[in-house]
Amino acid sequence: MKEQKGHTTIILIRHGECAGNREGLFRGRRDFPLNETGQAQAKALAREMMSFAPKYIYTSPLSRATETAEAIAHSCGALVDVREGFNNMALGPWEGAPKETIRENFPVEWELWLTNPERLRITGAERLADVQRRAFSNLEHLVHLHKEDTIAIVTHRAVLKPL
Repeated sequence: MKEQKGHTTIILIRHGECAGNREGLFRGRRDFPLNETGQAQAKALAREMMSFAPKYIYTSPLSRATETAEAIAHSCGALVDVREGFNNMALGPWEGAPKETIRENFPVEWELWLTNPERLRITGAERLADVQRRAFSNLEHLVHLHKEDTIAIVTHRAVLKPL
């Protein structure tokens, strides 16, 4: 009988809520810390994550992600490692802008963002395909590094969806 090899378990996590979420802003690489709701979400998630017992937690460098990762690490006794490859999508001039303003001033781009974001091109912003490439490359590296481990990745919706 052939011996089965172990596998890496990957848990993908979106950070808790921040003021930019509540205010309807495009966040991108703008650094918003967790708000009170986000802190409560991170603590609740940390309690739930104990049953998965991740050994390592990799996180985006933005504080809303690192704060979420630290809460999980504290509960699980895991190590946290910040990875630029899991940083949020750079949105250039849209960062910090209210979504309503973008919708009104850039209706064509807004519609692409909602329906076909992989086709969206914004001067000074990252393309979704580039986000996918860098995040997946980092993920592949971690899978090879952590054979038979459980790891968690704390990042952003614009990174999780293309992954």
